[in-house]
Amino acid sequence: RAADVLIDRGFITSSTEGAGDAGTIDVGAGTLALRNGARVDASAAPGASGAGGSVTLRASQAIALSGAETVVSTRTSG
Repeated sequence: RAADVLIDRGFITSSTEGAGDAGTIDVGAGTLALRNGARVDASAAPGASGAGGSVTLRASQAIALSGAETVVSTRTSG
């Protein structure tokens, strides 16, 4: 667990394009800030048989989004 985490124009991602599952992203901080297009995502590409990962963001003080894109989606085949 970090005291403060700032992601500015960057990203943290976990994805799968095949049979294996995407990984888990777990970020814990006192303050978490995402700015200027920053993103955190876990996904499975179309056609992948593996599952998309999960994202957990935890902050004991604050989570701040400024110019960041927040998208939550689920894709399934069939």
